[in-house]
Amino acid sequence: MNPSLEKFKGIDQGYLCLANMLPEGFTQTFFKTTDLRRADAYIQDHRAYDSYNAQAVFRTAYRSRNNVRVLTEHCLDIDNHLSPFTQAQAEQFESEVLRPVYDIAIPEPSQVIYTGRGLQLHFSLRGADDTRKWEYTQKALIERAKQICYKQDALLNVLGLSVDEACSDTARVWRTANTTNTKANKETRIIYEGQASYTQDEIIGSYNLTWTTEKGRGKGKKHSLRELQGLSKEQVLKATQKELREFKGYAWYYSRETLNQARKEDLIKLIEIRNSQGIREGYRNNLLSIAVQLEREGTNDAQTIYNHLGEYNSYFLEPLEDSCILAWTRTAMKHQCYFTNKHIINKLSITPEDQEQLSTIIGKKEKNRRYYFKNQDSIKAKLNSRYRPTKTANQMQRNIKKAKAKTLYKQGHSEREIALELKLNERTIRRYL
Repeated sequence: MNPSLEKFKGIDQGYLCLANMLPEGFTQTFFKTTDLRRADAYIQDHRAYDSYNAQAVFRTAYRSRNNVRVLTEHCLDIDNHLSPFTQAQAEQFESEVLRPVYDIAIPEPSQVIYTGRGLQLHFSLRGADDTRKWEYTQKALIERAKQICYKQDALLNVLGLSVDEACSDTARVWRTANTTNTKANKETRIIYEGQASYTQDEIIGSYNLTWTTEKGRGKGKKHSLRELQGLSKEQVLKATQKELREFKGYAWYYSRETLNQARKEDLIKLIEIRNSQGIREGYRNNLLSIAVQLEREGTNDAQTIYNHLGEYNSYFLEPLEDSCILAWTRTAMKHQCYFTNKHIINKLSITPEDQEQLSTIIGKKEKNRRYYFKNQDSIKAKLNSRYRPTKTANQMQRNIKKAKAKTLYKQGHSEREIALELKLNERTIRRYL
């Protein structure tokens, strides 16, 4: 079996993606992780073209970072664009520059592949399903690889080295071993193979990795990855906002999985609201059409989806017939789509009053209302500090004009003449006097 497929053994549910650059264009083919033999045969049949292998297992046959179920590895892509490596140069660079820092600056890779113009380091992961933690760790590994490679340019007289920053995409596809890179017209080969595999927390805890803030006020600030060590997704979901701010990487973050869970809870809450209003029908099928797509993202098992839809149905004052539940289950297995909050609100006619009782399925107006209610003290303080100097200056100008108007009036000028002199209307002058 192709060595790039070994990491998918033991994963009993999900899909892996193999991609090819065929004469007719770029194609993607999905294989169940329980059917690796077909994936291996596919690689052998198409090895004359660019062939890639995903680092993630997807819930459905659709390659998207929001569809990731399990992450199988971290990967670093080091290329020399000015003068692409030969296999001998890649082996020399790996043995003289990278190997001395394994288990010191970076983990020991499970596999190093010569890609035709550079090399890729693959670090196998066990049970990694926290995509946010993976992204921060991946960015930190990229930063560390840059430090190592750029310092060593002069050692082998190597110029033009670059570490691919796009590697922080969880749905990225990678070069597969033992295929042909048609752009470089070279065979890809494994030039180093180890037995190491890691959990996410083992990589975070064993190496002093840091990631740099790229956006916002803290841009350029370095954070230690150990802030995320030992945190499970369950802990993050139950944490208060104050605790989330301490976690930094998780602050104000909804993953696709946690967002879907919150939406499911909101749908059940909406049913309770409609029940209390005595509404028995008119929205049930629309609600199930949304619920079934949320359930579809979490599993490919039709029986599980059917059971979960039955739970939703049981909450209605007047449940739908079982044939409707079966029909929606069949629809989910054939078609999959994603609903935005705006679409859900319109489809279910959720009123602003209903939104006040929901946590996630809310419109922009309700979102802004909650933000203001939560931060009204700081917002008022900021506005006061911004506009108080202007307000004070305007008040002083009014007092000056008021005093001048009274002086001119005592001198015998009419209200009209005073208004023309001070460039104000007569009503204002009358009020001053």
